[in-house]
Amino acid sequence: MKEEELFELFSSFPSKEHIEKICKPGSKEGKTCRFLVMEPSKGFRCAKATIIRKTLDEKVAKGEMNAKGDNCEGLLRFIIEHQEKLKGKTVTHRESMPSFFAKGVLQGIEVRGELIYIKADLEDLGVKEQYYSVNDLEISVGNGITFTISGLGALIGETKIFF
Repeated sequence: MKEEELFELFSSFPSKEHIEKICKPGSKEGKTCRFLVMEPSKGFRCAKATIIRKTLDEKVAKGEMNAKGDNCEGLLRFIIEHQEKLKGKTVTHRESMPSFFAKGVLQGIEVRGELIYIKADLEDLGVKEQYYSVNDLEISVGNGITFTISGLGALIGETKIFF
């Protein structure tokens, strides 16, 4: 797939169909997904793998939200389901403390328990896996897909798959 097609695929999550069937906006009894948020310029977005996840979870626990659902695995599951389109793409990993940078080719992505593993064949290092806690994961889509620990960014580590 071309860069533009990959960007469109991953940046359009959740689709209108997904929102209606899974996120259930406006449903009664708190079944609306708590992670469904409205961005003025983009419309509905999934906030499950963003920096505001913990805030939304806390608000639900305190009874401060009507939307209480946790209806799917969010963008992470979508990425895993479509990872064949990403395999073979350039991937980078960088850390600030200590300073580290590696570049290679994506081999695959999988979730094992509470961790997501991103496997890549890195130049001069061979096949390695970088992992992140699913509960602290932040995913953003731009000219690629960036995985990092919520709030810490490249300090702890940032892995990017380029389109």
